[in-house]
Amino acid sequence: MPKTITFFHDIDISDEYIRRYELGALVESATVRYVFFKNANVLQTDPLHSKIHTKKLGALNLCVEVWKTRYFVVTAADTFSLLGVLALIKLFRGKCARIYWGYFPTPNDRSSYLKKALDVKSYFRYFNRACYRICTKLFCLNFDYGLYSGDIAGIKAASESNIVRPIQHWDMRFLDCRDSEREFSGECIVFLDENLPYHIDFKLMGWPSVDKTKYFECVNDFLQDLAARYGMQVKIAAHPKADLALLRENYRFEVIQGQTQNLIKNAGLVIAHVSTSVGMAAKLGKKIIVYCDDQQKLLYKNNRLLWMLALAKELGIKVTYGADDVFISDAHGTASYVAKYIGNSKESVSMTVLELLNE
Repeated sequence: MPKTITFFHDIDISDEYIRRYELGALVESATVRYVFFKNANVLQTDPLHSKIHTKKLGALNLCVEVWKTRYFVVTAADTFSLLGVLALIKLFRGKCARIYWGYFPTPNDRSSYLKKALDVKSYFRYFNRACYRICTKLFCLNFDYGLYSGDIAGIKAASESNIVRPIQHWDMRFLDCRDSEREFSGECIVFLDENLPYHIDFKLMGWPSVDKTKYFECVNDFLQDLAARYGMQVKIAAHPKADLALLRENYRFEVIQGQTQNLIKNAGLVIAHVSTSVGMAAKLGKKIIVYCDDQQKLLYKNNRLLWMLALAKELGIKVTYGADDVFISDAHGTASYVAKYIGNSKESVSMTVLELLNE
C-alpha cells in the first residue's frame, strides 16, 4: 500500500500539477478554503472536495476520513485557515512539511501615513498575520519540516520549522521538461508578455487600464529599436491566460504561447515588466532588462512601478524607460537574484518530501 500524502494549498491547483509530485506515493490535493469558507467554489477535480467542504471549523468532524493519512504538505499563506489545518495535523500527530517558494522582490510602501490610516482592509491583513504568528509561537505549532528555495524563503522557513532543507524551485523544474518542447534556433530577444491591457487582476485591484493602442505602440517601438541595435529577432512569450489572437493582432513580432521556458533558454536578452518568469532567466544566467513604458510610469507610479524598481534593484540595474538609456543585468546581478529568490539546490521536492516523511 503506497503512502498517502495530502497537499494543502490556498489556490486552485489542477490534478496535473499535483501529480507531478507523485513518486512512490499516493498524492491527494485538498484546498484549505473549502474547509474554512463555506461559500468557496468547489473545484470538481479536487479528489477530496466532498470530504472537506464544510462550515468553518466544522472540519473537526471529518478527522477520521481526511486526517488518517498523517502525512501532509502545506503551500498555503499565513492565515487562520492555515493555522486551523496545522492545529488539526498536530492534534492527530501527523507529520507536516511546508514549502516556501515563489518569493519576489517587494517594494517599500510609499503610501502617506494618512492613506495607510484610512486603509481599513490593511488592518485586517496585519491582524490576521499577527494572530497567526502569535498563535504558532504560543501553542508551539511549528512545522516539522521547512522546504525552501532561496535565502529569503530560508529565513522564514527557519523561523517556523523544526528542520529546514533547500529544494529546487518549482519554476526550475520546467527548465528540465522535455515534453512538448519546441526548439528555437539562434539567440533572440524575448519579451515576457503580461497580457497587460486585458489582465483581469488590474480590474480587481481597482487600477486604471492602459490605453491598448498606445501601450502596444510603445512596446513595439522599444523592441524594434533593440532588435536593430543587437541584430536579433524578437519573440513574444505570451502570458498563459492571454487571448493569443488578440496579442498577435497587436504585436509586430512572433507571439508564442506555452513555450516560455524554451524561449528563455534560447534568449540572448530577456525583457520584462515585473514577471515572475524573470527567475528562470536569472537562473540560466541570461541578460535581463526591466522595462517600463510611458503609460505605466504615469498610471502605476504608486504601485506597479514600485515593483519594477524593486525587481531592477535586486538585479543590480535601473528600470529602463526607453531605448536611449538601457540598463542590462550582468552575471553578478543575476547570481545575487538567484541566491536570494530562487536558490541553487537541485533536490527534487517530490523526493525530498518522501524522504523526510519516511524518517
